[in-house]
Amino acid sequence: MRASAALVVGIALLAALPAGALFFSVAGGWTLPVGAGELAGAAGSDFAAEQTSAANAVVVDVTGALLDTEPWTVAVHRVDSSWDGALTLSAARTTSGIGGGTISGGLAFQTVGLAAQNLFHGTGNRSAIQVAFRLSGLTVTMGSRIFSTQVVLTLLDT
Repeated sequence: MRASAALVVGIALLAALPAGALFFSVAGGWTLPVGAGELAGAAGSDFAAEQTSAANAVVVDVTGALLDTEPWTVAVHRVDSSWDGALTLSAARTTSGIGGGTISGGLAFQTVGLAAQNLFHGTGNRSAIQVAFRLSGLTVTMGSRIFSTQVVLTLLDT
């Protein structure tokens, strides 16, 4: 039996960017083809409890800060296309990236819901911030279907 879960990363940007505004770029995504290799054991067993993407499934850059003390927050939510309520998607920051300023939060996986929530915070210009995803709740009883959702990362100039 084959099932598939696919994630597509979307970007929400500030509509008007005045001089000195922060800029935000996001690259990457995660598609998880699921088959016999993801079984927890031999034939007849269920899928492993969790499937985790590469540590760099998504790479985030925050630039345009005039000072290393200029604060910002990256929030996350999802927009479902074809999703099963039994599935849980989580996200975590896996690196601090490079650049001036600071970065904090987001190192533990947190559930990505339909409502936006803060994933991590920082100040100044930071690039190459890596984000990973984790999927849980997938079972063989769900049948052979494609599950998809769009993950939206939003930069908040705080």
